[in-house]
Amino acid sequence: MNVYITKLNGMSFMSTEQYAQHMTAAIAHTLGIKEMGIYRYHADGESTENRARRLDGIIAGICPGDMVICQFPTWNGLEFERDLVRHIKAYHGRVVIFIHDLEAMMYENRRSVLPDTIKLYNEAEVLIVPSHRMKRFLTDQGIKTGMKCIVQEMWDYTTSLNSPGSPKLKQELHFAGNPDRFPFSNTWN
Repeated sequence: MNVYITKLNGMSFMSTEQYAQHMTAAIAHTLGIKEMGIYRYHADGESTENRARRLDGIIAGICPGDMVICQFPTWNGLEFERDLVRHIKAYHGRVVIFIHDLEAMMYENRRSVLPDTIKLYNEAEVLIVPSHRMKRFLTDQGIKTGMKCIVQEMWDYTTSLNSPGSPKLKQELHFAGNPDRFPFSNTWN
């Protein structure tokens, strides 16, 4: 059995969404997990026929019994994500969903997609969730009883730290977001 992890490409350089998925995929790679690239594109107007071809190309390497860790959201829309999961399962692949963000909680105008998002998540064998609070929220919203969940507990970011002696406190803040959008990251108090 092979294990794959999706990795988002095609967003603006160093976007928070893409950065988090690239970092997660890099960590997974050190564990022997293979990469499955997903390009960010405007999926809304794509025909069912073209999407099926695109998905065939994305999952071309999987065999029956292989596991795919899908990092969501792909930012290609819920319909794309639903089709991706169903495509993997049609080829007898196993699906784990790694939740980075939940669009229905991020944006007021996306609240209506929460029931469909829960239906999609219920198609997975396992959910990787960012916190116990998220697990409770999803359970309250209808995640099926007995869904296996892995709780991350906390996020961390990879770094190449080479410290030959005793480490010294360096007052730096490493932040994955855009400092122009999050001014708190420009100052250290």
